[in-house]
Amino acid sequence: MKRKEYYKSEQWKMLRNTCLAMAGYICQECGSAGRQVGGQKILQAHHKTYARLYNEDLEDLMCVCVECHKRIHKKMR
Repeated sequence: MKRKEYYKSEQWKMLRNTCLAMAGYICQECGSAGRQVGGQKILQAHHKTYARLYNEDLEDLMCVCVECHKRIHKKMR
């Protein structure tokens, strides 16, 4: 399965939602609640490691806002 397909799967959606809920819908990088768009918080689940991609543990993920997610990936390059 390709990543794009995986990110559309119910398995990923459930894991992502659990990650965000466990963080209290707060960015674990900057502490913000994320940007509000149409009443929804814009937060993402960031992979701290891809070692178990497609079979992640919750510890492999962290809840981040869009801005922090971009900043993290920019640092990784």
